[in-house]
Amino acid sequence: MKKGEHIPKIVVTGGSCSGKSEGSRFLLRELPKHGVKPFVVPELATQAFTNGVSIAEIAKDPVAHARFQRHMVRAQLRLEEMWHEFAALHPGENKVLICDRGARDNMAYSDVYLFKAMLRELGIPFGNLLDERYHGVIHLVT
Repeated sequence: MKKGEHIPKIVVTGGSCSGKSEGSRFLLRELPKHGVKPFVVPELATQAFTNGVSIAEIAKDPVAHARFQRHMVRAQLRLEEMWHEFAALHPGENKVLICDRGARDNMAYSDVYLFKAMLRELGIPFGNLLDERYHGVIHLVT
């Protein structure tokens, strides 16, 4: 398979402590038993927040908060693209990307209207972050 090939992308989303990361690890272990090679795209927000970034501090400044959101969305989209490229390098046809949260999950750290306005500035349709970007959604409940 080549770069640009179709590899389904499933996002695992849900509330805090609902089992998203554990569910992703479960799929990583179990899908190969069914002939599917999974690739798990790690959650970007947790990486940021456990490595020094404080959303509470950033949110005090609306301009900084908007910049943070733009960076997070762009970084999430690029992270997903990178993992797609990594998956495409592997032989075989039965592959799937499992996203431990997706780009739209960043809306949890912002006002919905500001988030949508930021997407418009980036030229990203709101629906694209769910309906068009992912082939499936697994929503876990806390």
